[in-house]
Amino acid sequence: AIGFKKSFGQKLIKDLSSLLLDISEEKYDSRLQLDEVRDYSLIARTYVNEILDIFIWKIQHLQYENSKLENLNSILEIKLDRSSIDLQFSEERYRYLFEYSNDASIIIDIINGAIIDSNTKFRQITGFSRSDLAKIQFEDLVGHSPKITSLNENTEDKTKEIYLSDLELLRKDQIALNVDLN
Repeated sequence: AIGFKKSFGQKLIKDLSSLLLDISEEKYDSRLQLDEVRDYSLIARTYVNEILDIFIWKIQHLQYENSKLENLNSILEIKLDRSSIDLQFSEERYRYLFEYSNDASIIIDIINGAIIDSNTKFRQITGFSRSDLAKIQFEDLVGHSPKITSLNENTEDKTKEIYLSDLELLRKDQIALNVDLN
């Protein structure tokens, strides 16, 4: 009887190894054979098959959940791509409107007076190139006006739109233009 149990145990281990190999190859219909059974081995093989059914169900459920997540991820990537394209289009539209506006426009950093950008009309009126403007401060264009000084000291919201009237703006050729700045 001991020899039978030992050979049966070896056969059970061999069968379990073969079964696990099938599962790793996604052959989920594999089961332990119940034909060569004795009382104690029938119970063991039955329990193993029940555990196997649960295990395979969990694998299939996880695969299903994974495919749902992959689909959601694909949808999010598409939405992100669309948002990126919309943002790029909006930025290009703003850039075009700014660059080719009939109004001379300049963007300055009100904290340090650096000229951040200017449009074509502004550069035409002043005679400065974009690279010239990058090297000078806003005060170099309007002088040390008390309006500018008080603006730097008193403005709490540094991002709001500001209107200044009757400023003298120096062109590159040192000719002064009387301007209102917005």
